[in-house]
Amino acid sequence: MAEEARGVMDGWDWFGGAIMMLLFWSVPAAVIVFGIRAFGARSRHDAGAAEDPQKILEIRFAKGEITEEELEERRRVLAARAQGNSAVLRELSDDQGGAFT
Repeated sequence: MAEEARGVMDGWDWFGGAIMMLLFWSVPAAVIVFGIRAFGARSRHDAGAAEDPQKILEIRFAKGEITEEELEERRRVLAARAQGNSAVLRELSDDQGGAFT
């Protein structure tokens, strides 16, 4: 009788082992995924601060990539866009051959 019970339980032992293995490996996988998300979110947030157009202009000016006139002109364009002033944008666009539309 004990042998009959043992034969029936063999399938459940295998199934239980597979479930335990999945549970065992899901814990480290979850830790890795949540760790990457936590650090990734912080990195994306910091990267957004560096994308400020004013700061980019200042950096480009400091590197000598643009002149002071270009810096001031682009600041005006950014200010006009922020205010939604389409007349200023059209005027600057006409001066630059459509570069700011």
